[in-house]
Amino acid sequence: MPSATLRIAGRRASQNEFPKRLGTSQIMIAMLMILATITFVAMMSPGPDMMLIVKYGCTRERWPVVACIVGICCGLTVHVTLSILGIAAVIAASATIYSIIKLAGAGYIIYIGFKSLFSEGKLNLDDTENKSKNFATPFRDGFLCNILNPR
Repeated sequence: MPSATLRIAGRRASQNEFPKRLGTSQIMIAMLMILATITFVAMMSPGPDMMLIVKYGCTRERWPVVACIVGICCGLTVHVTLSILGIAAVIAASATIYSIIKLAGAGYIIYIGFKSLFSEGKLNLDDTENKSKNFATPFRDGFLCNILNPR
């Protein structure tokens, strides 16, 4: 049986010229590095929750931002609870329920966008107006923005 040899530019290739094969652990490390890079880039891009915090952060008082963050944390608590109970897997398996939740989330984000576009466009930092607002509005916005986020 003739042995196959690799010839490079008319001469026989030495063993050092062959590409080395990567081991399974090296491939795994390379894949993990790619995944870590993609995850880092995704985490650095702001999402709707961050935009909502920036919106409430433009006021002089701290309480609207804190209320919004508490609402976001309550939304995250609902996600964690659903995951622990296994309901998140049921929702992900049911295309109808998942589509309804995605559409509700997209509708709410579109609503927030239209509300921002058609507002007066003025940034009013008057303390007397901010004191008349309640805790529920930023909390509700943070909670709904997080709970309806179609991730």
